[in-house]
Amino acid sequence: MLVLRAFKATATHFLSELRRRRAQARREAQRRRVAAILAREDSPDCSAAEAAFDLLQAKYSGVPEYGYDPYSTWQRGVERAETLLTLVDLLKTPGARILEAGCGDAMAGYILSTFGHEVTLTDLEDWRDARARHLAFTPADICQGLTLKDNQFDVSATYNSFEHFSDPKMVIAQLVRVLKPGGCLFTEFGPLFAGPWGMHAYRTLRMPFPQFLFSESFWRAKLRTLGIRDLNRQMDDLQPLNRWTVGQFRDLWKTSGCEIVSYSEGLAEPHLDIIERFPKSFQGRNLTIEDVSIQSVKVLLRKNFGMT
Repeated sequence: MLVLRAFKATATHFLSELRRRRAQARREAQRRRVAAILAREDSPDCSAAEAAFDLLQAKYSGVPEYGYDPYSTWQRGVERAETLLTLVDLLKTPGARILEAGCGDAMAGYILSTFGHEVTLTDLEDWRDARARHLAFTPADICQGLTLKDNQFDVSATYNSFEHFSDPKMVIAQLVRVLKPGGCLFTEFGPLFAGPWGMHAYRTLRMPFPQFLFSESFWRAKLRTLGIRDLNRQMDDLQPLNRWTVGQFRDLWKTSGCEIVSYSEGLAEPHLDIIERFPKSFQGRNLTIEDVSIQSVKVLLRKNFGMT
């Protein structure tokens, strides 16, 4: 009996490993096919995808609702604060000074303040959750610079913002400038523009990659007809996007003058099939397989002690 059980366990493991390797081989083969499509230099031709718009709109459901109700915003705040507390040992003891830039509802800052940290908030406009209204807030376009003094924060953080900043180089320079030497900068953001949901229009255009499937005149007309809902409200236009690729962001971290403490990227490969279905929409755009399959970035930087 024991021999039979061992045989079954071995066979199960073998079959599982075989399935895993076959799936990996299929993914790698698909990536090679998609990379070949992206390498084509012919001008994009979106006519086939535009003719299939209604079918694509019916087939896909976009992404799950982000959630701006009190529980959803609190839950995100807790998750973000827990990530910071896990990554930055200094924050495990109350009393650190933290800057949350592009703070939005500011619930991450709120949760960190309840732990005992001193939190300062900044954003282009003020739409803080009522629970975060007591925290210090300065309206500012960080791409134009911050009026905050140098070397005063232990941690600076920003969430789901770097893909929107018009000048990421200025932003990182400002977030590093206000840090004390040895202080940490954390950012987590996405979806990146070239990823499947990078247009940030998935409440309206439910299919992946609408920014490449359709011509700009076509998708803008659809947005005008169908309307845009984002940030829990109706909007006249999409949020601004800098359209940076993952490669540009990688170079930004390397040239920030900081040590890269931790770094990870989130993949979005399940939607590469749509590139194979409508290859002419994606050709001639100077895209790489990494551009279309990496959707998010998480990075922790530490300011060098020699920086001022």
